[in-house]
Amino acid sequence: MNKSTVVIVDGHNVLIYAGYAKGTTTPEDVCRVFLSKVHNVVDTFLPDNVVVAWDMGKERWRQELLKGTYKGKRAFRDRSLQAKVVRTLTKKAGSLLMTLLPKMGIDQVWAVPRGEADDVIFSLLNGAMWSGRAIIVSSDSDLWQLVTPQYRGSRPKLKVSVLPIRKIKTRQSQLNGLIGGKEVEERTGVWPANYVLYKALVGDPSDNIPGVQGVGAKRAARLVQKYSDPKELLPALSEAAKEFKVHALAFSEDVISRNLALIKLVPPTGRIEHQPPELGDLVYDAANVLRAYHIQPDVRSAGSLGAWLDTFDALRERRAQWSIFW
Repeated sequence: MNKSTVVIVDGHNVLIYAGYAKGTTTPEDVCRVFLSKVHNVVDTFLPDNVVVAWDMGKERWRQELLKGTYKGKRAFRDRSLQAKVVRTLTKKAGSLLMTLLPKMGIDQVWAVPRGEADDVIFSLLNGAMWSGRAIIVSSDSDLWQLVTPQYRGSRPKLKVSVLPIRKIKTRQSQLNGLIGGKEVEERTGVWPANYVLYKALVGDPSDNIPGVQGVGAKRAARLVQKYSDPKELLPALSEAAKEFKVHALAFSEDVISRNLALIKLVPPTGRIEHQPPELGDLVYDAANVLRAYHIQPDVRSAGSLGAWLDTFDALRERRAQWSIFW
C-alpha cells in the first residue's frame, strides 16, 4: 500500500484568518495571505496531494437542533463594521482562489447544495483508501476528534494531525505546532477518541453550543476519564452527579445527547463535489493568473516568484503520479 502525505486545508477557516490578517485591505491581499500559508505548508511537508475543503452553508439539521441559534454568537459578532468588511473581502477572495488553486496543482472539494467543511474533511478521511499521514490545516478544534496515530477509515491506517494556522510561520514552528494525540491529551485531559464526549459536556461557545451547567474543562476531563463512552455515562448520570457534586448533571441527558449529535462529524447531507487540478503548464498558467488578478504573492520564504512557483510545480508533479481521488 502506498504511504503518502496529504494536506487537507479547511478553506473557509484559513480564508477568514487571512481576511483579519494585518494589512489586508483588498481581496488580492486576502489571496496573498491564503496562498502564503498554503505555500509554507507545502514547502515544509512536501505532500503528494493538497485538498482545499470549502464551506457551503450550515447544515439545517444542526440549526434545528439548536432552534436556529447554531453558531449564533458568531453571527452576532459578524455585525461589526470590521466583520462586514472582512466578509466582503473574503467572499471576493474565495471566488478568486477557486479559479487560481486548480492551476497550483490543488484539488478542491465541497458539498452541495450545502455542507460544512468539517464534515467534508471527515468524509475524505473516513473513506480513505491510502495509508500514510494526513495533515489538516485549521484552527477549528472540532477537528481534533479526527486526530489519531493510526486513524482507521474504510481500510488503511492513517496518522492524522491538525496544524493550527497561527503555527504556519517557519518550518520548525510547523513541525513543532502539529497537534497529535499527545497534544490533545495535554490540552484537554482526554484522548481524541473521547474528545466528542468531552466537548459535549463543556459545550462550544464559538458555535453557541451550551454545555452542562457546572461542568468545566477539568471536571469534564475527569468525567470522561471515568466514563469514556456516552453509553457508559448517560445511564449513570445520577450517580455521576453525586460523585462529582454537579446537581445539573443528573438532568442533563438531553443536553449531552444533543451536543453529541451537534459536535460529532458526519458525512454531509449534500453530495461531495470534487474539482481536480489543472495539470498543464503550471508555472506559465499560474503566473499569468496571478498577474491578471493583480495578486502579489509573499515570496520572502522562497526568495523569488520563480522559486515560489517551483514549490507548486513540484506538488503538481507529485499529484500527477498519485491522488487520493483515484
